Amino acid sequence: MNNPSSSKEIIDMLIKTEGIKSIDLSDLGLVDQEIIDLLPDDIALRHKVVSFAQDEKNVFLATPNPFDIHTRDAVSELMHAEPVFCFSNEAQVDAYLRKYYLHDDVFLDEMDDAGDSEQDGRDEHSIETLKSRAEEGPAIRHVNNILLNAIQVRASDIYIEPHETKLKI
Repeated sequence: MNNPSSSKEIIDMLIKTEGIKSIDLSDLGLVDQEIIDLLPDDIALRHKVVSFAQDEKNVFLATPNPFDIHTRDAVSELMHAEPVFCFSNEAQVDAYLRKYYLHDDVFLDEMDDAGDSEQDGRDEHSIETLKSRAEEGPAIRHVNNILLNAIQVRASDIYIEPHETKLKI
């Protein structure tokens, strides 16, 4: 038996042995809004899971970690159809979340049309500032990434729980 040498090979082996399908989200093209709406935005963003297709009895979901039991439980409770979890790499899931779930471009366009472009500039500037400062040092970069993620998911609170060997956010 070959020893896997990269994380991609390990993931491919796990997917194959567990019978989980792999999906390339960049090949899908435009996805119907009804399919996107099957999964609430907050669940999609919190668990990094996206809906991309459905048939009579299944909803097909992509996630970088199809083995995560917390994601499976959270999604299963909401679905009226049987969720089928597929693997997709994290970069593709993040891009899909930005495109279909965050609605940043649509939201900014609507705000501009409403005449609130001044507020948009501050939000956009804040995100850009955090991104540029995210490379200053490990602790600062980590805190800035936490804040950037909170801004992107429109979180009202950030809870940080220190444990003996880890930090739960």
